[in-house]
Amino acid sequence: MAHSWFPTFMQRLTERYPRLIIELTVDYSPALNERLNSNELDILLAMNGYLPSEQIDHETLSPYEMGMFVSPRHAQMLSKRPDAWHSTLPFISFGKLARPYEELVSYLADQGVQQPRIHSVSTLMTIVRLTTEGLGIGALPVATVLDEWRRGELFRLALPAPLPAMHYDVIWRSAYHPRFCRGVGRLAQECALEYAAEKHTEITNTCFTGCWVTPSVPSSTPKATPPSI
Repeated sequence: MAHSWFPTFMQRLTERYPRLIIELTVDYSPALNERLNSNELDILLAMNGYLPSEQIDHETLSPYEMGMFVSPRHAQMLSKRPDAWHSTLPFISFGKLARPYEELVSYLADQGVQQPRIHSVSTLMTIVRLTTEGLGIGALPVATVLDEWRRGELFRLALPAPLPAMHYDVIWRSAYHPRFCRGVGRLAQECALEYAAEKHTEITNTCFTGCWVTPSVPSSTPKATPPSI
């Protein structure tokens, strides 16, 4: 969650609990839930994979608006061949076990894109880097790439329908230090709300300018194929 509310949350957490020792782990949500269930982890920030509801409690965080982005050279190509986005370029998303990957596949199917090529990676910032380097179409939280979008390092696709938002929750076992965990969860919720409000103000400000490219919606159900070499 680089370039998000998470650094602020960590700073406030250590200020509130100065003697707290923190160990961070990054993995897919289902794997993290398994480790929570086995008492290896205390609190999760996860997108999916809940344990049985009677075992956990959670706080919902502000959702991230999602968008599709491409590098400037791909934007130039799409401006000349607006129907090429679904047949020529691969997509870049989280790993196959993550909810955004599943939602991207479902979204593309709704748009008539069958069997898309999707590069899956484990971290958000890797998706950003691979997209800016021109590997394909990155499915990204809009707030995360506002600076790159403003500077023209990324172009945003004007999609026919919005992508599903990315949802995070703070999750903990209800029987394990519930008062402390709920306090941590509400602190995370507070930081996420502040971040969401800040980014919403930034993007709706009249001074904000971002580069767009408008693809064509496929009229049939094409299969994604590699570009001709």
